[in-house]
Amino acid sequence: MQIKNIILGIIIAVVFVMFCAYGTDLVYKSPDYNDFCPAIYHDAQNQTTCEMQNGTWIAQNIECIKAPCPQGYCDYYSKCQPEFDKADKAYSKNMFLISIILGVIVISISAFFIDVESISSGVMFGSLMFIIYGTARYWRFMEGWGRFVILGIALAVLIYVGYRLKK
Repeated sequence: MQIKNIILGIIIAVVFVMFCAYGTDLVYKSPDYNDFCPAIYHDAQNQTTCEMQNGTWIAQNIECIKAPCPQGYCDYYSKCQPEFDKADKAYSKNMFLISIILGVIVISISAFFIDVESISSGVMFGSLMFIIYGTARYWRFMEGWGRFVILGIALAVLIYVGYRLKK
């Protein structure tokens, strides 16, 4: 019977984290790279076309096998990539905050109010995975002190929940 409870807990955890991730995406969409850096084809590209499409012409001395020979290439990404990175950073920060808040609330509720061990454990583990998802998205943008503080707070909350469960 114990193995069934463990498997059920794992299944609940996996479905719970997917539920949270897809549910969040329904109401809060991540920035789409193509909205910032649209796919533009470079066939027979020239400087005028490049600049008309908001690109930066990078001239270079190249040998061409077929005509027309553009003698350079168009760089669209130096303009659009920083805009996308800014939007992605803001989205990642918000997802981090959403996952931390929702995860801690659900862990606390499941630890103190759900008596069925397989359900409680599954929901807690799923919440932990959702917190890891949100943290991983924002981790690369976070300063070292921010990482330290977040991990310290998470550790303190988990120790508190563990202590309260023991009583």
